[in-house]
Amino acid sequence: MHMLFRLACAMAFLFAPTLLAQTTPSVQAPAGFAPMQAPCVVKTGGGCAAVSPAVPMPVTPLESLPVYVATATGYGAYATPTDMLTITAPTGKRLTIRDMRMIANVTTGVLANFQYLTRATANSGGTSTTLSAVKRNTADTASSAVVRLYTAAPTTGTLDRSLGEVRVMISAATSTPTLIATSNTGSSIAGLFGGVPIAGIVLNPGETLVLGFGGAALPAGFTASVGVVWTEETL
Repeated sequence: MHMLFRLACAMAFLFAPTLLAQTTPSVQAPAGFAPMQAPCVVKTGGGCAAVSPAVPMPVTPLESLPVYVATATGYGAYATPTDMLTITAPTGKRLTIRDMRMIANVTTGVLANFQYLTRATANSGGTSTTLSAVKRNTADTASSAVVRLYTAAPTTGTLDRSLGEVRVMISAATSTPTLIATSNTGSSIAGLFGGVPIAGIVLNPGETLVLGFGGAALPAGFTASVGVVWTEETL
């Protein structure tokens, strides 16, 4: 009995490599590709190169993204505004909004609520002025984002996200409000979304960020200066 057991163990030992070779075949990546378990970077001529110190994972440096600014003064809006200042991301571009603000005056000081929200689809109709985007770096390409100031109510697009309200005391003043920090003569309705992309409001293609008044009646004598700062990334 012991002899048979030893014989069985010896046979199992002899045939084990053959059995393993049959049940665990080697799997190899096709020629020109990185090992199948490794992340890789697509090469210009096709194929894939394994990520390494010599072939790092591609990223877009933050400082390489172009920065744009759009401003306007003497804005009077309309009687019961929903959307006042808007910026829309164009096809093939992702926008990160760094800042969107309004400095306003009224005839008699009043406490007012302004709203920030995003729309998944574009507005239509209404009357608006398209603001020019100024490049911070003259070497950058022109912006394709659309910044609008509405002076007559549009048919609003589909609401996407409500980002909250800014409750501000708008002061009474006779001079034109300005965005220059050293000479503010009005009350700031500011939506500072952060100095780095992770803290900013991101707009994907077709999305719109809105600064509005929720359809309520604007205080008498309302006049404002506005500004938007953003970066653009090509998708």
